[in-house]
This record gives sequence, structure tokens and C-alpha cells, in this order.
Amino acid sequence: MIKALKFTSCCLCVFCGLGVRPAHAADGESITINVPAAVSFYVDDVRNTTTGTPSPTTMIYSGAHLTAGHSFRLSAAASAATFLGPGGTQIPVSLVTWQVSSSIGGNGVSGTLDHVSYHSVFESFANPMSGRCDITFRLGALPARVRAGSHSVNIVWKVESLGY
Repeated sequence: MIKALKFTSCCLCVFCGLGVRPAHAADGESITINVPAAVSFYVDDVRNTTTGTPSPTTMIYSGAHLTAGHSFRLSAAASAATFLGPGGTQIPVSLVTWQVSSSIGGNGVSGTLDHVSYHSVFESFANPMSGRCDITFRLGALPARVRAGSHSVNIVWKVESLGY
């Protein structure tokens, strides 16, 4: 059984920690997760891949109170199909990828950002209490007409309780 946990954000700002705390579900499941609200890239050369800053960013979860035997999944999606670069050029979110390393309390999954569906970033072990992982975001080489400079993309996070 997979159940989406509703959550509200504690703060929103470009690439600072976004505290995510699911609203208390009927069965009392809750967890506190810190993830970035957005990823920022400073592109020097549009022909090269650029690593997001800070690199890596750390996802931390704590205070997990899930039903016995449950785990949770953290997934990401983009808020739109494209994001704006300097000069108003449209950049496809599919050029943003991530790699997960140093996972504690679960397994990270590398992937590509998409605006249509969520993609798994981390899945905890059963009965989690706390843990973390490092996420390194990268922006691929940019299409013609996109200028070098500062670029950022907003991320929408989803937390699900998984019962097997």
C-alpha cells in the first residue's frame, strides 16, 4: 500500500533548506524532511555541464513516526516544463539531472527532472527514525540562444508512506 503524506513547507527561498513536514494523517504518521526548494546554477560556458550550488545539497530526515513496517519515498518533479535563463530564454527541465550519494537510512536513486511525473530520489528502510543523503544536481549543456549566467529551477517534492 502506498499512501501520499500531505505536507506543508515551512519556508520558501531559492536554494535554502525547505523544511517539509507532512500534516498528521489519520493514523498519525509524520516525518520532518529538509530539502532544497530550488536548484541554482551559475553557467560559465553553455557548452558544458554545470553543477548546482551548493554541491552537494544534503537531504536530512528526522523524527519519523510511521506505521510499523512502513518506509517512505521522497520524489521530485519540476514545477514547469521549462525555466527561464538570462535574457528570457526557455531551458527544458529535462536538462537537470541528479546523483545521490552517502545515503544513510535508505537508498538514493539518481534521475532526471521532469514536470509531468515525479521521480524517486530516496527510499528509506522500514521503520526509519532519521537519515540523510547528498544530492548533486547538474544542468546539461544548454541549447542555442541560451546565455551564460545564473539559472534556477523550482522543485516540487512528494513524500509517500510505503506499507508492504
